[in-house]
Amino acid sequence: MQASKRPGRTRALVLAFTAAAVLAAVGASSAAAAWVVGGVPLTGSEPLEMKPPMVGSTTFTTATSPAVEIECTQAGGLEIGESIIMPLTEGHYGLFNFLLYGKCAVVSPANCVLTAGALKTTPLKWGVTLMGASTVVVTLSPLSGSTVYEAAVSGAGCSPLSTVKATGQLVAELGAGTTSMVTHSLKFTGVGGSGTLSAASGAATLELTSHKEWYWH
Repeated sequence: MQASKRPGRTRALVLAFTAAAVLAAVGASSAAAAWVVGGVPLTGSEPLEMKPPMVGSTTFTTATSPAVEIECTQAGGLEIGESIIMPLTEGHYGLFNFLLYGKCAVVSPANCVLTAGALKTTPLKWGVTLMGASTVVVTLSPLSGSTVYEAAVSGAGCSPLSTVKATGQLVAELGAGTTSMVTHSLKFTGVGGSGTLSAASGAATLELTSHKEWYWH
């Protein structure tokens, strides 16, 4: 009788061990993927802002017909409702209400003017990937739909376009993203996804409105 009980006991022990291992793995993965603010893992949200002045310029290019390159030389501010949240239901780790650049102009083609003189994105969600031990790659994609920004343009060089609709994703690196710092640079390194965005470059400086140190761990 005792011998007949051993397989069941063995199976129970194996199942218990497996369940414990799975929980430990889930705990380890969740602990390894978090924003840390002021030395404490973030479970809620923190307002985030883009700090002027910008260093250099940021350019966005669309593969429209004609292709339009917009250059921004001044940050108008980053307006945020809920900026760093983990996790979001869609599997991303943050939300930008929108990125706002205050001084922008069309640099190509000639005889094409950005009507508003500013550039504002749609609400963006950002996914985070840790590359190696220190490089944090951020993918910015529209919270809904596919439009990253839509800008009104005018002039003979833009014809037949009256608006430039950029779709796809922005890809960036969070400078010193795994080091606890007050400010981090968001450096655009390219584009992703399928859409009209064909290139992006430049950088913005990000800081929490609380001025606390933050990083990705």
